[in-house]
Amino acid sequence: MLPSIRHLFSYAWTNLVAALGTTTLSILLFSFVVPVVIFVITVAVDWREQRRAGATVNAIIKGSFLSWQTIIPSTVYLVAWASLLGWSLSNTAYKDHVALLGRVHTLTNQNKTLQSANDVLKSENQQLKLVPAKTITRTLPPPELAKRCWLSNHFGIPNSTIKGAVTASAAIIHCNYRVDAPYLVQVEFDRDFIPGAGIPLDSGVTMVGGGGKRGRIYTEQISSPALLSDQVFIVTVYGETDQYPRALRASIQAMK
Repeated sequence: MLPSIRHLFSYAWTNLVAALGTTTLSILLFSFVVPVVIFVITVAVDWREQRRAGATVNAIIKGSFLSWQTIIPSTVYLVAWASLLGWSLSNTAYKDHVALLGRVHTLTNQNKTLQSANDVLKSENQQLKLVPAKTITRTLPPPELAKRCWLSNHFGIPNSTIKGAVTASAAIIHCNYRVDAPYLVQVEFDRDFIPGAGIPLDSGVTMVGGGGKRGRIYTEQISSPALLSDQVFIVTVYGETDQYPRALRASIQAMK
């Protein structure tokens, strides 16, 4: 209760000062301090004369406070400020009441709007429940297979026309994708070898760009045709000892 009354008087005083177009300091200075100073100066001026006339101190003070020159202005000041403060209190309470009514009106309208939107959503929800569910089937393309190649070894007896050959090895390669011509075939072996030949099976006329050897790697360049998916490519090499050269890894890459 007391905090509410204190806040009401605080707001009322702020509104009163704003309505008068002044400040609290100006009101205190010119409405209270200056009249009190004038009163004190007046009493001081009359003090000596009344003391010479034989008046006592109590009589002088009583006469000063109870004189018409003091009572009438003081009463006017008190009535005026009491009236102004009462007007400010009633005006502040009225403005607060109007603001509260406006806020209540706004909240009521917002509540009606939300209630209307809620009713619309409920209606749409009921309509959606009445509509039969639809099943959409989409056929996705099969995933693309990862490109890879396989390598296997086949060991046999060398051709007697190959000079220095003791053993023969065939590296059999096939990939699950097409390789456009021209392409390069490379096979790495585990030991030194005598180069033989490399050729794709079932290709008909094959234009070979030439084979070669780089250390333990056999290379063969094919100009045409392209190597089809899962088509077998065979690389034959020869060993100079009774140990068969074994293919470790192979690659087929298009040269374009």
